[in-house]
Amino acid sequence: MSTTISTGDSTERTDPGSWWQRHGRRVSLVVRFALILSVVVGATWWYLFAPVVVTTHTVATGTVSAEVMGTGTLEARTSASVGPKIGGLILSIAADQGDRVKAGTLLFQLEDSDFRQQVKMAAIRGRGGDGNPGSAGCHSASGGGGARSGEDEPQAN
Repeated sequence: MSTTISTGDSTERTDPGSWWQRHGRRVSLVVRFALILSVVVGATWWYLFAPVVVTTHTVATGTVSAEVMGTGTLEARTSASVGPKIGGLILSIAADQGDRVKAGTLLFQLEDSDFRQQVKMAAIRGRGGDGNPGSAGCHSASGGGGARSGEDEPQAN
């Protein structure tokens, strides 16, 4: 910026310094700001758009494995409810959930002492005995209560 000094007849123009002296500080600040901004923009660009590491493999002929591993839940197409016709205490379980069973396979065994006693009493009454379950000639049913797959009623052996 130049100033004009008026002295009587003539006007003199004084120059307080060159253009660089007047604007040098502003220019250096703008240059510094531009450099810092370009470094920040470059670093951001590199961080966001950096190349992805890719591994490559050569294709070759070989055997294909038919085994596939995975986790998940399977649901049966059909289901069946299995249970005894009578209630009781379970003595043993011969098959577990998910086991393959065939018709007639014993699934579980019920406690059958009460039913054996009733069979003895009925056998004695049927023969006209004295009603004593311990009398001679009494027949007992072995096996007792149990559930078998594919059968409607438990069988006594």
